[in-house]
Amino acid sequence: MKRLIAFFLFWFCFTVFAGTVTVAWDDLLNPPETRYRVYEKAGTTYQRIFDTPDKIATLNLATGTHWIIVRAVSLEGIESVDSNELKLFVPHAVVIKVIIAP
Repeated sequence: MKRLIAFFLFWFCFTVFAGTVTVAWDDLLNPPETRYRVYEKAGTTYQRIFDTPDKIATLNLATGTHWIIVRAVSLEGIESVDSNELKLFVPHAVVIKVIIAP
């Protein structure tokens, strides 16, 4: 059985627009066929949001504070340890109306 090692260096796009956040990470130790699972903290435990083959995820989050982690997953389905925890705050969506008068 292959041993799965995960080492994540996070760099983030904190462009928040109407609850959409893009999160990207570097995985320097795992093979290219590694998949990833994105989790959000619900209470004291993490709940899986979705799986992705990419090192980027777009999350649609409600207004409020969210804690996100990522785990690498081997071809055998073995999960790595948790990545660094990412704390996100999604503010209320703001709509700005611009009127240009002649």
